[in-house]
Amino acid sequence: MKKSKLLVLPMILALAACNQQPAQYNVRADLPSGGEEIKAEEAPEGERSDYEAGLDAFSQALANTFNQDAYQIDLNVNLSAKDIPVDSEGKVKASANLNANVGVSLLLPVGERKYSAAKIDVKNLTISVNNVPTSYDEEGKPVYSNYNYSGLKFSAIYQVVPETGDGRRTGDVAYLYLDVSDASIKGVLKEVYDQFIGSMSQVSTLTLRDPDEDPTGAPAIPTFDELIGSGKLYLNLTQVLALVASSESAPEELKNLPVDVLGYFVSTGFSTAKGYAPAFGSAILSFLGNNLPFFKQWKGSDGEVNRMGLSVELDVVKMINDMSQPVADDARRMAVPSTGEVSEETNPTEMFDRCRAGAAIVVGSTTGSKNGMALEYAEVKADVAIKESATIQGGVRLDFKYNDQVSYAPLDAAGIAAYDVDALLIASQLMPVQG
Repeated sequence: MKKSKLLVLPMILALAACNQQPAQYNVRADLPSGGEEIKAEEAPEGERSDYEAGLDAFSQALANTFNQDAYQIDLNVNLSAKDIPVDSEGKVKASANLNANVGVSLLLPVGERKYSAAKIDVKNLTISVNNVPTSYDEEGKPVYSNYNYSGLKFSAIYQVVPETGDGRRTGDVAYLYLDVSDASIKGVLKEVYDQFIGSMSQVSTLTLRDPDEDPTGAPAIPTFDELIGSGKLYLNLTQVLALVASSESAPEELKNLPVDVLGYFVSTGFSTAKGYAPAFGSAILSFLGNNLPFFKQWKGSDGEVNRMGLSVELDVVKMINDMSQPVADDARRMAVPSTGEVSEETNPTEMFDRCRAGAAIVVGSTTGSKNGMALEYAEVKADVAIKESATIQGGVRLDFKYNDQVSYAPLDAAGIAAYDVDALLIASQLMPVQG
């Protein structure tokens, strides 16, 4: 009897496992461990609850994010999409994956630093796209292609270089420096270049230059290696913007831009963001209704609060359907902004099989911010399944450091000299493509 009972138990477990639903994608974005929860409790009449006061402090910290002198941001992206219909019958399904680790550094004018400087460093980019219709065969049927690239590395730097007096620069000039020297990205660019040459040669007399012969006759352009050179390109942004501004159709705001164009746009954007940030807390209370975020705080060794965090996990479809009718209608109108009409087709329950999301935001004074707390990290994750269409899953996370904790320094003279390929010259060499 004992042996038979031992045999029955694994059978029961196996049958139970067969009936289990597949595990859902985890959209929970976790806050750091420890800390103390701030509960959403009602306060006496005429007073504010600790939760509301905490949200106000949280909102002020978000606004203070835009008051720093230097920023370093790590961006991590992990997204996938599958079952994307690409033919009229929905029989062919495309899929895509994107994974990236990107570092962004930004220095704003302060003290002896006259201009802003920035760098975007793509450290590891993986892209996979499958079953993409790219051409047609002799019978007119679509041909599907796959594109898979992994470990791509490249960077872009913005910097204003002062006048040198050597005739090369007649004033302070803004430059964009692009480093595509890594073999990973060079290989991709060569594929694109070869496809460009192949397609253009069919409609023009465009030919590649033979490096062993002096080109004559038909228009010729350099080979890829001749064109890209060291893979370290520079672009005179001041010159390009001046050309754009000289056009009669150019917007008026482009005609009076300062040399430090990045600093100008960042300053304008930060001013706008600072105006909206203080309303974050009230917007959360209004939009999420009863789905209030989990809220907690941490204290430093001195007993003072040095970090605050919010996290929330939502079934978005259910949340919208549970809203009051006017709010739900506004949410549904977002699906059809051209008309603003509310219809059954734009009801989230009709559009999605599921739409789940999770988010976590932490502000604090532990990553170099000045004047109190500022944004330290933010993460958003989602799991969306569109009816009879694609499933999209993944997340994005941003980690912030400020001021003394920022390691980026602008290029020195030797660093600038390493960028020896003129991007404008490349463009001019590709221009004569018509026969």
